[in-house]
Amino acid sequence: KPKIKTGDWTKQGYPFYSGRISYTQELNVPSFKRAFINFPSLKNGVRVLINGQEAGSVLWSPYRIEVTKYVKKGKNLFTFEVTNTLYNLIAGKPLASGLLKSPLLLYPGIYPPSQRRF
Repeated sequence: KPKIKTGDWTKQGYPFYSGRISYTQELNVPSFKRAFINFPSLKNGVRVLINGQEAGSVLWSPYRIEVTKYVKKGKNLFTFEVTNTLYNLIAGKPLASGLLKSPLLLYPGIYPPSQRRF
């Protein structure tokens, strides 16, 4: 399977790709009261799975989802399934797609507030 990195799919050799690509990463999470994932630069819809459970989908701004009940202290497996539109395929013109910047896991309920970049 080819590896897709954070960034524009069209610049990674997939200028006309339309469909879904999954990003998976394991992350060690400290103690927290509440947890959110923020997608700072997203042009597409994203489905979020944590430890195999669907935490929800983000389709429009603000690109943020609360994940408190899905995340546990310690190791967690995060999967982001990003789906772009058919524009690249039908129009034949590359349109930026994918996770353009790394998502952030935010812990606003602790002091000092903390965040982790995927």
